[in-house]
Amino acid sequence: MGFGNFNKVVLIFSRPFWDVTQNYFGHLNHSRASRGEMFMFTALSKAPVLIAMMAGEAANLEAPNEVIVRKAMNVLANIFGSACPKG
Repeated sequence: MGFGNFNKVVLIFSRPFWDVTQNYFGHLNHSRASRGEMFMFTALSKAPVLIAMMAGEAANLEAPNEVIVRKAMNVLANIFGSACPKG
């Protein structure tokens, strides 16, 4: 189909720090190279869980889990500032 890779990262938190009335929210990356990296987040309605979407080059299956989670947390920190948990 030509879409490339598409992966999801499930992030589990102790409590929501995002607006729980929103089912999803997006993030625009500044560079074209990282445009598919954590570009959309879906919130589960009954749990403090976010699912981050990655597509294309950013959905690299070779990256260690720690690197992927760190990138997702950096994006969330850029969106939510100090409300976002550290690490």
